This record gives sequence, C-alpha cells and structure tokens, in this order.
Amino acid sequence: MEDTHMKMVTQNILALINDSEDMVYKLGRISGVLEEIEIRISSMAQAIAL
Repeated sequence: MEDTHMKMVTQNILALINDSEDMVYKLGRISGVLEEIEIRISSMAQAIAL
C-alpha cells in the first residue's frame, strides 16, 4: 500500500516538473516575441522621428 502511494506521489511530482518546464519554455517564447515587437516599434519610432 505504502509503495503504491509513493509511486503516485512521485508521478505527481514528475508531472509538476514537466508542467513547469513547459511553462518556462512558453514564457521564453513569449519573451522573444515581445523583444521582437519592441525592436520593431523602436525602429518605427526612429523612422518617424527622421
């Protein structure tokens, strides 16, 4: 009984770690997209200023 419980706990922990890694990956992608937008906006602003 105790062994089964430990396996379940371990699986839950591994699932949480997987979810966390996925979130970090997604946040990294979002961050990259936002950086790209920032670069485009600043180059547009420079073009307008000229």
